[in-house]
Amino acid sequence: MWGLGSFIGVLRDFVKRLLVAEPSFIEIRPIPKNVWPPKWPPFHGGLERIPVGLAERDACYGDPKVSIGASNRLKVSREYARNLATVAASRIPNYHRRVYMATKAAPYFIEAMRRAQEACPDWTPKRIGCFNPRRMRHSSDPRTPLSDHTYGIAFDIDSGQNRAWSRKKHPERPQPFKEGWDEFSDIPEGVVLAFESVGFEWGGRWKSYIDPHHFSLRKVK
Repeated sequence: MWGLGSFIGVLRDFVKRLLVAEPSFIEIRPIPKNVWPPKWPPFHGGLERIPVGLAERDACYGDPKVSIGASNRLKVSREYARNLATVAASRIPNYHRRVYMATKAAPYFIEAMRRAQEACPDWTPKRIGCFNPRRMRHSSDPRTPLSDHTYGIAFDIDSGQNRAWSRKKHPERPQPFKEGWDEFSDIPEGVVLAFESVGFEWGGRWKSYIDPHHFSLRKVK
């Protein structure tokens, strides 16, 4: 039988091995890369600042000078179309389709998607829409301001699963990412934080008209 001194000696060796954490004894796990909430450095994609309001939007991106085209749909001028370009799918992390957008928005969108992949590696959006000349909320009233989609600076992510709704009509619905929110949006919080970190405004944070699929490179106010 072991004496008290032998037992203490064995116990001392055991504790020492715990403290030094020898690789052969305890598995060493790396510090997780995705710290929550995600923290990213400021991003500078070429704009002096993200425009606020409609006047700054035109000053920053230009006037699309819309006219009525085929099937009574809006179309932008040829001059403004020179500000648009297709970003290949190979440049967009976690996405398999190309996207047509404003060239000034491209660096921000690509970086936002990169950060989204970093925060939520399992997230794979099915459909991202951008350029679509129309008025806000699909209005046919010529007095309604143009949508940011007309400028190619707004992105709708999986709109079918993240439909817009009115807070006034549904005041009982939860705030973003609170209990029950996933019934109305399947976009992870990490994705939203990734887009906001580079300057996008998310429609899910609007007060009255809640638009969880909408991300725009313009601040409402």
